[in-house]
Amino acid sequence: MSVTAWDKDPRWQRAQTSEVRVPGRRWPWRRENRRIAPTVQVWKHWLLLISKLFLIGLVAAGLIWSHLMLKDPKIFPIELVRIEGDWRYLEPDQIRESLQPQLAVSFFSLDVRQIHQTLQRIPWVDSVSIKRRWPGRVEIQVQERAPVAIWQNAKLLDTELKVFTPNQIPQGLRLPKLNGPSSQSEAMYILLQEFNRQLSPLNLTIDQLIMDDRHSLELWLDNGVHIKLGAESVRKRFYNFIRIYPHLNAEEETIIDSIDMRYPNGMAVQRSSRLMPEVGDGAVIRSSE
Repeated sequence: MSVTAWDKDPRWQRAQTSEVRVPGRRWPWRRENRRIAPTVQVWKHWLLLISKLFLIGLVAAGLIWSHLMLKDPKIFPIELVRIEGDWRYLEPDQIRESLQPQLAVSFFSLDVRQIHQTLQRIPWVDSVSIKRRWPGRVEIQVQERAPVAIWQNAKLLDTELKVFTPNQIPQGLRLPKLNGPSSQSEAMYILLQEFNRQLSPLNLTIDQLIMDDRHSLELWLDNGVHIKLGAESVRKRFYNFIRIYPHLNAEEETIIDSIDMRYPNGMAVQRSSRLMPEVGDGAVIRSSE
């Protein structure tokens, strides 16, 4: 068989080879892969989902276990509780008893807010500071209220002019006594301080200040003198008393019991039958109630 020149042409040979291929017999393994691929993809999806769920469950179990361990007082106990403060009326036993239930927990589950609220319910407690120190140590700083006056016989007024009610008024507590409407505690103490400053040159102070429902004022000095000021122009009337009182003591030898300053153009002085004691020059005359 003779071979022509165009039979030897490589482009013609490639064309002949491509025409000889039998239809229907091309790449049969690709059709099998198309049937297998969807099944593999489904399995991959489920395996990935199961892996994620397992990982989430493992993390959750770890968190729960850690939480239980942190709350166990046997593993992380509170070993030392230090309560500090400069107290005159607070009782340490009362503080310890009130905190006992809150301290029977682990170091990490200690509820600082609850301890703060528990201590603030004690009448004598002014402020509370709580700190946790690792490992197992709690420091509590308790500041006591400082009373400045006795209010309505059974209550006390502190330095911030807040009223509080202790279980009982401490014996021997020498403070001025205020008695009046519940809304007037702050105003009465301010007036007490103002009057005491005016009495300072006379070496006198107020023992008791009373206001009735009509806002009428009367007071007792620490030398026993009772002064009635009424409800109007009380500052002016008290100023007049300060001016005249030294002269009243010099005029008579008997002790003054009470002075009524409610008159518009004068005063009423009531004296005791007791005589004023003889004292040396420069001494202060006082009598007990």
